[in-house]
Amino acid sequence: MIVAAAARPAMAGDEKAAPAGPIRVLFVGNSYTYYNNMPEMVATLSGGKIETRMVVRGSSTLRQLWDLGESLSAIREGKWDYVVLQEHSLLGGMRVDGVESINNPEFFHESIRMYDAEIRRNKAKTLLYLTWARRSHPDQQNTINQAYLAIAQELGLPIAPVGAVWQRMREMDPTLVLHDPDGTHPNPTGSYIAACVFINTILGPKATLALPAKVQGHPMRSNERPDMGRVVDLVNLRPDIADRIQMLASEVTPPAGPVAPYVAPSRIPLPPVKRPFGPAELSGTWRGPLRMYSMTMTAELNLLTVDGVSCTGRWSITNYNDDRQLRQPISSCRVTDAGVSFVLSDYRGVGPGETYWAHFTGDTLAGWADYRGVSKSSRLMGSFELRKQK
Repeated sequence: MIVAAAARPAMAGDEKAAPAGPIRVLFVGNSYTYYNNMPEMVATLSGGKIETRMVVRGSSTLRQLWDLGESLSAIREGKWDYVVLQEHSLLGGMRVDGVESINNPEFFHESIRMYDAEIRRNKAKTLLYLTWARRSHPDQQNTINQAYLAIAQELGLPIAPVGAVWQRMREMDPTLVLHDPDGTHPNPTGSYIAACVFINTILGPKATLALPAKVQGHPMRSNERPDMGRVVDLVNLRPDIADRIQMLASEVTPPAGPVAPYVAPSRIPLPPVKRPFGPAELSGTWRGPLRMYSMTMTAELNLLTVDGVSCTGRWSITNYNDDRQLRQPISSCRVTDAGVSFVLSDYRGVGPGETYWAHFTGDTLAGWADYRGVSKSSRLMGSFELRKQK
């Protein structure tokens, strides 16, 4: 998909003699890869020493790209020296009480194992693209680092520590903006950092010094493909900023040391249960806030029938404009020793649905909600407090 050519040195730390010709690098990832056409930046900044191509789709996980088949087809074309793997920035994504969080890396690690086996079969090397934390949550960088470090150590894979260089650059100069206005994607400066880190990782530290501060190339279209009919400035930095980035790219190393275990985000504790309670106290309509999605919604649970063991009812959600978003029957409704639990089927028909369980406190049903997608790559966890309506 993208361009570049020339003589090939060995990757840093590679003791084998370098064959002639450009290093061929395939990038597999999402918008963190294709924003500002970063792979073309790598090719251009390398002076023709690296030739790049990308298989990308916005917001995708590596597993989704695998299932679509295009990344596998590209890998199996062969003749790649490196295949760069970039996972979803939140490792698939988790939202806890409406706050985006890093998902359990287990599913990410499964994807890397699959890809690495296929990459090795096609006589290439896997290179991990360690991404950055979102602007509003810089504290998440260490969790991302640990996720990549764990699988790198297990499989003996090199890491391009882009996120670590971002973090160091933001610490050195908090006024330098690296994120796009959305607070997650890279602006041209952020992509320039990524390009310099890849050149350092593939060609060695000296290759990242005295690089141009301005890179021209093909802009990306809305269809996630480069516009080969236009040439623009992909990035145009002040020389002193470019020099600092190049120096950091040559100095910052990938995370090392023992791997810290993944710690899931904590949830709001549930209040104590009021006992005893009976069917009459549970039946009826309950309404209150549900903190699970990007905005707090109003949820309503209408328990139509309740006996000592089971129940039936309906569940609905409205947004802040009071527009009806969802209304459907609940299933697997059970009366528990703490209150009530039920399941909400996935209205899209693609996942196992949402599980709800709540404590009866006397005047509220306070509980947790949990959604898991078809795979382990995405998860929503939320809390709610429903008051009985008269």
